[in-house]
Amino acid sequence: MGMYRKLMYSLMEGNDRDINRKELAEIIGADPTQVSCFFNYKNQLPFASWLLAIRKLRPAEESKYVDIIAEMMINDADRLGCRQLMEYASTNRNFSLLEKLINSQKDDYRENIQWARLYSIAMKYQQRTASNEEILAELDMFKATYSETIVFCNILKASTLYMLGEYKYMFRMAKLAEDQIKHIKNNYIADMYMARLSELFARGYLYLKNEPKLARFYGNMVLNSRYLSESYKTHVYHLMGTTYVFDDYDQSISYFNSYKDALKGGGREDLARGVDELDIFFLKVLWEVPVHENDTNDPLEKMHYYARLGERTKFESLVKEALPEDDPFALCYIGMINNDPEYLLHSIARFVELGNKFFAELPLREIQRMYNGHYYLDLAADIISNIKIA
Repeated sequence: MGMYRKLMYSLMEGNDRDINRKELAEIIGADPTQVSCFFNYKNQLPFASWLLAIRKLRPAEESKYVDIIAEMMINDADRLGCRQLMEYASTNRNFSLLEKLINSQKDDYRENIQWARLYSIAMKYQQRTASNEEILAELDMFKATYSETIVFCNILKASTLYMLGEYKYMFRMAKLAEDQIKHIKNNYIADMYMARLSELFARGYLYLKNEPKLARFYGNMVLNSRYLSESYKTHVYHLMGTTYVFDDYDQSISYFNSYKDALKGGGREDLARGVDELDIFFLKVLWEVPVHENDTNDPLEKMHYYARLGERTKFESLVKEALPEDDPFALCYIGMINNDPEYLLHSIARFVELGNKFFAELPLREIQRMYNGHYYLDLAADIISNIKIA
């Protein structure tokens, strides 16, 4: 335990002054007595406490300190620490660390053996080294007997069912896992599993059920997670921006900009440029905020722009490039420029077929604008409301 104390003291050293034990207790959300016992060799701090301390005191060196702690916990056979570390490595996509942890636990105590087996399946899912069908078959055969492994197995099943397009079963499995999380006593694992599940719910409620308010509720649960890494949260900013696309321009563009900044912070300048050319360009055209056609190179976004302006010649030059027979956005834009309800209805049906009731709102709103009070509007609304994707 002396190595742990030395490591913590190194974390507490500051440029101007050192952090004291009371301040450390506040940082990690622990009772001062627990911290005092740690420094007096009477207990060990869980990995979750170390993580909070690192992120507050040495955020730029998180990877370095986690690797040190992982090595110590593996060598000391800290079973709880290794279980928490497996979840940390998985959500951070640190597969080298995850594999090391799995190998260290696969012949250990039976609970940790179960965790190691389950996280090896999770790693296959994340790395796409097995098909979704193969992963689901493995999960169905997996015999989970601990509250944490039962929940995580069901979360993985729900995620795999989403990928397979089995949306109704996905929601059932996710709801079951949500109910089971209350049986998990470890705060770190409960928080992380709820964050994983919340991301799945956010996507499901947005795209499958067209319930953006519920999607925001679950999206905020991910963003407010105490332990989840910022890298995991990155794409949730995009999802949150999408929930506001039809409702609030300022909120939507704010989240898209946060998404773009997070991508830049992670060195993904290429994806950040895509946010400008796709998401933000689309949003500005939708809300009639001035843009220039050269602000994007994407043919679909240009079709949207030209359709709003009624520039038929430029629009038609892009039709073949955008493959309108398959893409619901292209079908919508063709319906817009031609005032053709058949294309708009086809667009709605195609969005629903692809599991995206949220963006089926786009052609529906065009029908509302063009044919308010017409039977086309009733037909379009019927397609969206009566077809149950999930």
